[in-house]
This record gives sequence, structure tokens and C-alpha cells, in this order.
Amino acid sequence: MTIKVTLVENKDKKEFEKWLKQVDDDLFSDVLDELREKEGLANLNDLYNSERYVEVIKKVKAKTKEIAARRIKELQKLI
Repeated sequence: MTIKVTLVENKDKKEFEKWLKQVDDDLFSDVLDELREKEGLANLNDLYNSERYVEVIKKVKAKTKEIAARRIKELQKLI
């Protein structure tokens, strides 16, 4: 009997991490703060490393878009 173990790369996580590299550090920090404080997701890292990682990806992307849109509106008021 032979057992072969291979590492299967998770494309969802790889694409998400590539996308995150393009997000401004301050914006990402605000996203994490809001998700932890307002959404009660203090264990984001644990969730991301579990089978529920898709939930984290969706929440982070949605919150990033929400905060970015809010910032744009605030900047438009200054113009």
C-alpha cells in the first residue's frame, strides 16, 4: 500500500491575498477594526484558517468597499 500526500493550493485564498496586497494599509486597518468591533469578528485569523475562510473573504471585501465608498463621499464633500 502506498500513500501519496500532495498539497493542493487554495486558489480562492491565493487570489484574495493577491487582492489584499493592492488595498491601502490604512484602509485595511480600518476594515479589520470595524469587523472586530462592530461585527464581533475578533477571531478573523482563526476563521480564515478554517473551512469557513470564504465567509472571511466575503466580509473583508464587502467591508473594504463600504469603507472606501464612505471615504470617497467624505472627500467629495470637501471639494
